[in-house]
Amino acid sequence: GNGAAEIRRTVDTYLGSEQRGEAEPAFAFVRRLSAPAVPPARDPAAKPSPDQVDVSGWAIKGSDGVDARVVQRLAEYLRAGAAPGRDRDRAGTVLLRLDSSLGAGGERFTVKVGDAEVELVGNGPAGLLQGVYRLLDQVEENGGPFLDRGQTERRAVFNPRYLYSYFALYGDPLREPDADPFPDGYLEKLGRAGVNGVWMQGILRNLAPSRIFPEFGRGSEERLANLDRLVRRAKRLGLKIYLYLNEPRAMPAEFFRDRPGMRGVREGAVYALCTRVPAVRRWISEGVAHVFERVPELGGVFSITMSENLTNCYSHLQPGSCPRCSKRANWGEGVGEVLEAIRAGVRRSSKEAEVIVWDWGWTEAVSEYLIPRLPGDVRLLSEIGRAH
Repeated sequence: GNGAAEIRRTVDTYLGSEQRGEAEPAFAFVRRLSAPAVPPARDPAAKPSPDQVDVSGWAIKGSDGVDARVVQRLAEYLRAGAAPGRDRDRAGTVLLRLDSSLGAGGERFTVKVGDAEVELVGNGPAGLLQGVYRLLDQVEENGGPFLDRGQTERRAVFNPRYLYSYFALYGDPLREPDADPFPDGYLEKLGRAGVNGVWMQGILRNLAPSRIFPEFGRGSEERLANLDRLVRRAKRLGLKIYLYLNEPRAMPAEFFRDRPGMRGVREGAVYALCTRVPAVRRWISEGVAHVFERVPELGGVFSITMSENLTNCYSHLQPGSCPRCSKRANWGEGVGEVLEAIRAGVRRSSKEAEVIVWDWGWTEAVSEYLIPRLPGDVRLLSEIGRAH
């Protein structure tokens, strides 16, 4: 009683006026994050420093292959801060172009700012966008359309850099188009912060039909069409979409009524689909291949093989109730066959997409077995510092 009263007095002392004011609606932050950034109005008193160039009124152009919407976005920022009465005869040009010779393996761009020309070159659309975002930041920081004179070169040294959407629903978003997990304004804000990817959950039986399991894949065409639209929209803003797969998901007993030879570890009312059975691994590969065939611009996939969900027979460290996996001495072999099935599916449809494995939940023995055996085109996401 006395403690609660003291807390109330303290809160009222320091936050009383805020408590009595009009409250912000719940989840108002979602609208703020979703809205596109507005070009700042120019401070009439702001002037470029000797190390800056005023690009008010300059022509903004994009060479072949540059998305006109990227040019328009930069133009919005530069023109919003244009000083009235600018002598257009003295105006220069801001040129955006692509040049693959800058190198692959992440975003790279160069910016040259002179008295009559600004040239921004990206190694690809994503690299160019990172350069554009840098110029947008300069406009805001410098108080007007003033760009820093000289040459700047940047390249990404860590790639990919992805996260989960702060307000995405963890359900079936690909069948809920009104609940957009990646609004354009939010994606642009992420890109300007240096993020180049977002991830979302995928459940394979919902994303791909199967000859092996005919009941799988209902609604998959709708989901993949929606996913493809999301992927294309994110790409336009310089980000890729990655799928998180935690497979194969456990199924209820009736699923195995006519498939007893596929039934693995039991946990409660569900059983694992045993990945020692070739048909199960083939289903994983075929399903993943189907997803990447229908959505070819997916950034990639990352997988967790030992998590809170019951998936493979080793996922909860108790393979004893599986008649096949209980006889296998090295658990790493069983986890590895899941990862190889996923990798094989991706590579069947895409040579460029990332295949990332997360060692979340792996025992020391599993890690020691699997990590040296990962193929060269697979990347390891490590849970550094955890206790095995």
